Amino acid sequence: MKTITIVGGSVAGIRSAEALRRAGFDGHLVLVGDEAHRPYDRPPLSKAFLAGSVDEDAIGLVDEDDEV
Repeated sequence: MKTITIVGGSVAGIRSAEALRRAGFDGHLVLVGDEAHRPYDRPPLSKAFLAGSVDEDAIGLVDEDDEV
């Protein structure tokens, strides 16, 4: 089984993994980032989350149980 490693847990990294799955890639995907938590959307973090108008789940790019 083939493995593709995507460096960076940003929006681009997540969308790349999703695009590979949509294109039919069924091998292993490894997403490498240097943060200890799941990928999140940074603009809402700096605005809505810090202002208290959304919770952590609202800014996540994937759910904990998503298989990308």
